[in-house]
Amino acid sequence: MISIMLSEPFELSGDDTFAYLQEVSRYSEWDDHVLESHQVDRGPIQIGTKFNVTYRILRQELTLYFVLSALKPGRDVLLEAQHDHFQVQTRFTIDNQAKRLSWQTSVHFDGIWNNASPVLKTILKSELSRSFQKLVRALNPSKQVPDLPDLKTQIEDHLLIPGLLRFSRLGYQWETNCRYPVIRKLNKHHIVITGASSGIGEAAARQLALLGADITIIARNEIKAKASVNRLRQESHSRKKHRYILADLSLARDVDRTIGELVKLDRPIDCLINNAGYLYQERQETDEGIEKSFALLLMAPYRLTLGVKNLLKRAPLAQVINVSSGGMYTQRLKADHLTQGLMPYDGTRTYAQLKRALVMLSELWAQEWEPDGILVHAMHPGWADTKSVAETLPRFYQITKAILRTPDEGADTITWLASHPDLSRTNGRFWMDRRVHPTVLIPGTNPRKTDYQILKETLQNFEPETPLPQ
Repeated sequence: MISIMLSEPFELSGDDTFAYLQEVSRYSEWDDHVLESHQVDRGPIQIGTKFNVTYRILRQELTLYFVLSALKPGRDVLLEAQHDHFQVQTRFTIDNQAKRLSWQTSVHFDGIWNNASPVLKTILKSELSRSFQKLVRALNPSKQVPDLPDLKTQIEDHLLIPGLLRFSRLGYQWETNCRYPVIRKLNKHHIVITGASSGIGEAAARQLALLGADITIIARNEIKAKASVNRLRQESHSRKKHRYILADLSLARDVDRTIGELVKLDRPIDCLINNAGYLYQERQETDEGIEKSFALLLMAPYRLTLGVKNLLKRAPLAQVINVSSGGMYTQRLKADHLTQGLMPYDGTRTYAQLKRALVMLSELWAQEWEPDGILVHAMHPGWADTKSVAETLPRFYQITKAILRTPDEGADTITWLASHPDLSRTNGRFWMDRRVHPTVLIPGTNPRKTDYQILKETLQNFEPETPLPQ
């Protein structure tokens, strides 16, 4: 028999630590050997709940079926598994007074395998120690995130091939072993997501709902919005807390009506995710006379966020997450073309420039709103396999399809940002794969102070007409 005990201090409350440890389906976030883990039976986690966990050990896959054998809220989690040649018992004990977490794993081998116990113990202790350090890092969020991009990230971002590959599924997989875990449940948190009836937005809504958040979807298509909300209710085992608001966010009047509905709901917003977007290859104007790319990609998030600012202020620590694009790296803001698009019109470059403007707006808001308890982040989801990409960039889609991220992988950083307990040290930064990244890679694309001022002055003409809630 092998028995290994590890112990380390932690920062989180005992309740949050316990909630995280009882969810075996999330162990792949900190245990490098876990390929996949999920709850077998539906319903709340309790004694007797079963989990299917697949490990990769010495290049071989091994699946174990764990049963939750003991559960003492805030104190103790015990899991047991049976295999043809061994039995496993793993226990987490939380000492709230000393703020220490202990992890004891015992393995009892049958037959000839028992003779190899001394060698296996050495190997197992080394591997468990490495996984335990990642778990401890998850439970100490103040020590997780560097304020600035690390040197390795900066070098790889500036190199053409590694930089581009970072945007793909390969980049997402490279970061898996050093990804900062999601550690907080979002029970009673209200999260508003635009463009969440498909693609990355829908994936983020689902991930956040599974963490316990109440989701308000803002979408244009009622059939898709209803279907998305129904899926959220089914997967999160809740019939009431998820809802949708119909709006064409390229129209200022629809944005103002959406603000009015959120104000009428009279519920603080813990996180607003400005995700809605589309790449228009031909220049179009809305029936309000506004160039459509500008209206959807910049006017809408600006107007909506200002309109619900006081609902954000009512949350204990609110966040705004603006979803940008890697295309913004290719553009410097050209303020004289901001509201009309680049002329002659180029949909791809116009899209990229407006995404650059959204990142700049995030930086401005982060500085201005931090005293109000509102953090603002911009993020890049990477290249994801979505219907929008297939429709608007068909040639790019065909070339890169094999390495595009899934919508869930694209949404991963959105979910992580929205669920992190405190990112105040990195307020206003630009994120991808749960890491801070530079906002400028190409010489000549660095925004100037005058660009920020012109951006502010231009957007002031598009402030919401709906009276702001007090």
